[in-house]
Amino acid sequence: MRGTIDRVKLVKSKFSFRRVSTATANPNCPNSRSASSIIANSTVPVEPRSFITGTTATATSKQTATTTKAATEPAPQIRLADVETRLNMHQFNGLFEADGSGSERLQQQNGGSHGADRGVDENERTTSLSMIRVLNQNADFFPATYSTDTTLVPTRIVSNGEHSQSQSQPAPEWSSAVGHAMTGKSGRVIHNLQEDIARLTRECSLHRSRAEEAQRINETLKLQLQNVTDRLRNSEQSHEAHLVSLARKDRKIEDLKVEIQGEKDRRLKAEEDARRTNQIAAQERDEHNRVFAEANEIAGQARNQYETLSRTRSKERAEFQTRFDSLRKELRELCGREVERQNQLTRFDVIIEQKNREIEAERERMERFGRLFKEYKEQSEQAISGLVEKCKENNGAIDEVVEEAREVTGRMKWIMRVKEEVKGAE
Repeated sequence: MRGTIDRVKLVKSKFSFRRVSTATANPNCPNSRSASSIIANSTVPVEPRSFITGTTATATSKQTATTTKAATEPAPQIRLADVETRLNMHQFNGLFEADGSGSERLQQQNGGSHGADRGVDENERTTSLSMIRVLNQNADFFPATYSTDTTLVPTRIVSNGEHSQSQSQPAPEWSSAVGHAMTGKSGRVIHNLQEDIARLTRECSLHRSRAEEAQRINETLKLQLQNVTDRLRNSEQSHEAHLVSLARKDRKIEDLKVEIQGEKDRRLKAEEDARRTNQIAAQERDEHNRVFAEANEIAGQARNQYETLSRTRSKERAEFQTRFDSLRKELRELCGREVERQNQLTRFDVIIEQKNREIEAERERMERFGRLFKEYKEQSEQAISGLVEKCKENNGAIDEVVEEAREVTGRMKWIMRVKEEVKGAE
């Protein structure tokens, strides 16, 4: 926004104008202001150009070229010196002097021709110096193509210092003879002054036309400046709208950045949760594998123990059967062999006591196995249901063995009672 304001200030400073008064000085009116004073008091951009008194077509083309150049290039500002165009013909050739030196010089001229000639020479020298000063002051305005041989428009003396252009009746030329006959060298000076007045009048007209042209250029530039100002205002409004849109988009971008950051945080949190979950799952999987391996190991140990117990019980059953057969044989021979019976009974007592100890040991072992089985059943009830069924079958077999052992014990007791009865009978 500050850059836009600076550009507006630059445009305004570049196209700054001052209003030029449209009042034009009438060269025929003695009370009107001269064109040189109007231009001197009005500062306008004027492009210097050649002072041409040729044909109208050439002047028009030069004016068009100058207008185009003035519209494209920065116009300089000129200031012309004030030149008084009114003369007092009743005064001596004092050239714009207001004191009484002119009348004194007139008396001196009337007193002697030598004094008059010297006064005229001094007047001519003074006039020449003043004109040189005027030309030097306006040297920067008039180009080098200006020629003193330019055709002068004849003027007509109206009154004291007043003149007007005459297109129909040219004024009579001043000759040296007529001038010398009437006023001498003063006539030539007056003639030169009239020519200078006519030239300055033309210059004033030229300056006036240039001022009018500059005024038109100023009006055109004002319209252009107004258009540029409108475009600049529209550009500022568009720029402000763009700034508002950019601010809104920036806020939206910031919101999207915050949302993206939130999504990143949530994604990182989800990844952390997933990693932690995977880690916990891996730990649980390892723990489950370890527990399952321990359960399999315990199951293998229990299976080996069961197989060992089965083989032991089968062996013991075969041994018990053999012993029962031998006992039957011995019972058949009891009647014939009393000594052998006593020995056999003694041996049977020892065997019974040994078997009782073995039975107690087996009972304790079975109780321990039962406790282990219950613990194993509680730990791996779902994992080894088949093994539980087998253990139940084994418990049934063990119960049968126990029942058989009890039956054998009952029979042994019966045999002992029979032996005691036999011994008592004897």
